[in-house]
Amino acid sequence: MNIKTQLKDVLAVQSHSYEETKMVEYIRRWVKSQKNIKLHEIKHSLAGGKTITNMYLTKGTVGKGEYYPCYVAHTDTVHDFVDNLFISENVNKDGETTLYGWTYEYDEESGANLQVEAGCGGDDKVGVWACLNLLQNLDTCKVALFAAEEVGTVGSSKADTKFFKDVGYVLQTDRRGNKDFVTKISGKYLSGKKFQKKISGLLKTHNFELQPNGGLTDVKALKGLDIYVCMANISSCYYRPHTDGEYVVVKDAENTLKLMYNIAKLLGNTLWSHKAPDYSVYTGSNYWPKSWAKVKTNKSKVDHVAQWEQDVELDDWNRSFNTLPKRSGACPTCDEDLRVINNTSVCVNPDCSSCDVQYTMDFWDDYGYNGGSFYDAEQIFPVTDKNLNLIGYYSKAKDKLYYKPIEVRTTDPNQTKIPF
Repeated sequence: MNIKTQLKDVLAVQSHSYEETKMVEYIRRWVKSQKNIKLHEIKHSLAGGKTITNMYLTKGTVGKGEYYPCYVAHTDTVHDFVDNLFISENVNKDGETTLYGWTYEYDEESGANLQVEAGCGGDDKVGVWACLNLLQNLDTCKVALFAAEEVGTVGSSKADTKFFKDVGYVLQTDRRGNKDFVTKISGKYLSGKKFQKKISGLLKTHNFELQPNGGLTDVKALKGLDIYVCMANISSCYYRPHTDGEYVVVKDAENTLKLMYNIAKLLGNTLWSHKAPDYSVYTGSNYWPKSWAKVKTNKSKVDHVAQWEQDVELDDWNRSFNTLPKRSGACPTCDEDLRVINNTSVCVNPDCSSCDVQYTMDFWDDYGYNGGSFYDAEQIFPVTDKNLNLIGYYSKAKDKLYYKPIEVRTTDPNQTKIPF
């Protein structure tokens, strides 16, 4: 597989939610440099005068009874713009090449410009890079690039469903780490057993594993639009997402790209139908039921009860909050972030062998309660032990860990305070 589009070039394009013009322009220029790729853009006007652009790209044609492999990514990142973003290479302790971002910052004390970290935006520029390469290397495929994912899958929630009428399946790479093939997000199934079995050999070859607990991203939003094909979110090989210290392991990112390419070669232009079981989340006084996890289902449509399975999504960062608990450096064992909770340093890596507790930056399902209206205000996070057993809830505002489950009792969908 010939990888033409360079990851470093894509990472150098700055893009922030609702400020994605540079990335949109980069993709437009890239399309003009290619052959046989059609680009269709749809602009959406939002409340407050904001405008977003979703981009839909198609290469080649399919015959009767054939379907396009389809890939999606999002064009925004959480990082604020800097005057100059530089992308440089480094070599980690395993001898692997990594890419990271940096800029210059004026230091008043010394009177000099100092080199400081700046987020490279691997989340989800790696996904954009993968999509462009797949367009280059496959004879037929579709790509959708959505805006404003980091603030609640805004773009993908407005996706043009007609674009997906002739796709056979949808893959996305928007996840920390290098081994997860996500099959379920917040109780919503993305694919079926036949699909997973069909690609199991490729997953093993590329050192990936099925992961039933995923964080909110575009494929979850697409499932909510009744696009009835198998989907997945795949590790992108970025680390420390949403921080200035974010970096990408190049070799692993290329492995993810090759997995996506090889899945297309294996499945061809076939259809992999899938309809996720219907469910709705308890709200009001039953939002955290005593049984901790039950989800209300329509038993006429599904013969089992979907459960949260303590889906705290330990390795995914909150898509709604930009203010994090104070960072206290890197874990000496796994080099992931340490955060201060109750004056204790806690590693955010759920697989780290040296840490006793982890915590999640996700406050359950963003779609669970009035579009996530009171999540934005509360900033309260579940904290678990390494076996995903609930310890309590961390309140950022009070810097306190509550050891008993918090039960919400309210009829006001716009509440800004949760009673303790």
